[in-house]
Amino acid sequence: MRHSFFRTKCDYISRRKNLVNLSNQKQSTKLPPEVELLIYCAHPQRDATRAEKIRLLVISGINWEYLIRLGRQHALTSLLYWNLNTTCPESVPGDILHLLERRFNINDFRNRFLTKELVRLLSLFKAHKILAVPYKGPDLASRAYGNVSLREFRDLDILIPKRDVSQAKNLLFAHEYRLRDLSAAQAQEAAYLREDYEYRFVLNDDQLNAGNDRGFFFRVVVGLHWRVTPPNLPFPFKAMRVWDHLEEVPLAGSTILSLATEDLLLLLCLHGTKHRWERLAWICDIAALVSTHQGIDWEWTVKQATKLGGARMLFLGLGLAHSLLDTDIPQNVLRRIQTDIAIQSLLAEVNQHLFLSDTNDQNEDSEEALIHLLRARERFLDRIKAYRHIGHHYRWMTPYAIDQAVLQLPPPLNILCYIFWPLRFVIKYVMSPARHFLRGISDT
Repeated sequence: MRHSFFRTKCDYISRRKNLVNLSNQKQSTKLPPEVELLIYCAHPQRDATRAEKIRLLVISGINWEYLIRLGRQHALTSLLYWNLNTTCPESVPGDILHLLERRFNINDFRNRFLTKELVRLLSLFKAHKILAVPYKGPDLASRAYGNVSLREFRDLDILIPKRDVSQAKNLLFAHEYRLRDLSAAQAQEAAYLREDYEYRFVLNDDQLNAGNDRGFFFRVVVGLHWRVTPPNLPFPFKAMRVWDHLEEVPLAGSTILSLATEDLLLLLCLHGTKHRWERLAWICDIAALVSTHQGIDWEWTVKQATKLGGARMLFLGLGLAHSLLDTDIPQNVLRRIQTDIAIQSLLAEVNQHLFLSDTNDQNEDSEEALIHLLRARERFLDRIKAYRHIGHHYRWMTPYAIDQAVLQLPPPLNILCYIFWPLRFVIKYVMSPARHFLRGISDT
C-alpha cells in the first residue's frame, strides 16, 4: 500500500513537471498552421493584418480535415467560415468551403430559431412578473459579436431569482417543456434547489418539428439557473447582486433585460474556469466582449472580483484573451497578470491543455481538471469548500495532489502537505456526513 501511494504521488509530480516544461516551451514551439489559422479566424472583427495572416496560412498548405475537426472541437466552425469566406474564398478548396458554408447555415438557422424562443420565454416570464435574464447564448452573441450567427450555442441559459424557480418551472411545464433529467423530476424541490444550480428543460419534439421547416432536427434545451456553478466550484453568486444593475439591450427586434457588461465578463471567466478553458470559443467570448465594450469599469470589475474571490479567474480569462487573441486590456490589469506567479502557471497549463494535450487517460484528465479548479481559487476557504465536494465524489484522486492544490505552498514547503491529512480526514469523513445528516433531519 505504501509503495503504491508513493508511486502514485511520484507519477503525479512527474506529470506536473512535464506539463510545466511543455508549457514553458510553448512560446518557442511553432504551432501547427491549422491551429494558427483557427486562432486568426477566432475574431468577429475584420482587420487588415489578420486578414493577410489568414491568406498566407491558407496558401502555405493546410490539412483541411484537421482544421475542420479543430473548428468543431473548439466551437468555432461559424467564425472559421465567416473569416475564410470574406478573406480568401478563392484559395479554399471548393468542397471544403461548401461544407463549412452548410454548417454555417445550419448554425445560423438554429441560432435564429433559439433567439426567437428566448425572446418568447423572456416575455412569458415578464408577463408573470418573474425577473429573468439570459446568460450566454443569443444575448452574448448579439452583444459581443454583433451577429447571433457568429457564435455557436446549443442551449438557452436563463438566470432567475431562487424564489421564482417554482413558478418559472410550472410556466415551462405549461408551455410544452419537460424536465430533461428524470432524477431532477423525482427530487424534492427544496433539497434540489439547495444542492444543485439549474434545472434542464427540453421542448417536446412535436412542438419543435412544428417550427422547423428546413429539415434540420435539434432539441431546444433551456437551463433555468438560480446559481451559476455546481457544488465543486462554490461561488457567491448571490453576493454579486446582479439584479441591482441590469441593462436593457436590443435582441431580435425586442428589448430585453441583460446582465451588466462587468458582471457578464466575470461570469464568462468563471464559466471558462469551470470547464478548464477546453474550448478556444470561450476565450473568444472574452476577447469579443472586451473589444466591443470600450466603457468597461475596470476598477469596479477588479474590486468586485476580488471581493467575491474570483480575481484569479478574471485575470486568467483576460490573460488568455490577451496572449492568444491579442486583446487589448488596461496596463494595470496586464501587469497584475504578468507578475502573478499563480496566474502565469495557470495560463501555461491552459495553453498546454488547449492545443498540445494528447492524453487518453480519462482519470488523469479529470484529475487535472479538478485540481485546476482548486488552483484557480485565491482564497484558502474557497478551496476548502471546493475540496469538500471534490473529495466526496472523486475518491480515486491522488491525496497528495489534492493537498498540494488546496494548500498552494511554495515548492520548498510542499513537504507540509503530508500533515494535511488529519484535516482532510475530518472534512471528508466527519463534517460532510454530519452536514448531510443534519440536512436530512431538517427536510423531514
